[in-house]
Amino acid sequence: MVSAILLLLAGVSDEDIIDHYMLTREYNRKRFALARQKFPDIDINIIIPHTEYMTRFLALFREKYGNPVNYLRTIEVVSEEIGRLKSKLIPLNQSP
Repeated sequence: MVSAILLLLAGVSDEDIIDHYMLTREYNRKRFALARQKFPDIDINIIIPHTEYMTRFLALFREKYGNPVNYLRTIEVVSEEIGRLKSKLIPLNQSP
């Protein structure tokens, strides 16, 4: 979720955020299989990425905060820090 918020701050589209989120499912197949073996009584879907999880998170996030800057201000991140975050996330020649 933190990564998704930072990607939103950088101007990344929802589609790209969801696509990258779903890559974690592919890259962690062995880890998820191991979790299934070690914890057979737990619903493994709570840790496996699903498109609808991120889609819903993004919708709820926008519904509550509107955008990542509003969220960061809500948790008392000051404008100067938000600017520093953006400058690290977005190269100068690619500002949105």
